[in-house]
Amino acid sequence: METTTADREPTENLTENLTENLTENLTENLTENLTENLTENLTENLTENLTEKLTENLTENLTEKLTENLTEKLTEKLTEKLTEKLTENLTENLTEKLTENLTENLTENLTENQTENLTENQTENLTEKLTENLTGNLQRT
Repeated sequence: METTTADREPTENLTENLTENLTENLTENLTENLTENLTENLTENLTENLTEKLTENLTENLTEKLTENLTEKLTEKLTEKLTEKLTENLTENLTEKLTENLTENLTENLTENQTENLTENQTENLTEKLTENLTGNLQRT
């Protein structure tokens, strides 16, 4: 049996329609699946990478800031405490030394002055007594 043009046309039409429909459906399904898979994978990868980077950067920045702030605060506090302690110790030591030196100098000066005054007074008194005695003795003779 010979195939005529009329016989071929419906077959060609069917083939064309089937090819068109299959191509359309496959393209649509592939596009949908690829889009879905790509979106899912991209979202997952981006989320993971962004989370990792953000965590890393935040940790680094926070550590840096905290270290800086803590160092500043600690330095300030330590300086304050050390200054206070040093001032207290210096004041105490200076007061003690000054008191000791003043006491020593005053004692030395007072002793020297008292000795000088006593010696002067005693000499005066002795001279006076001797003069009186001599005058008395001379008058008797």
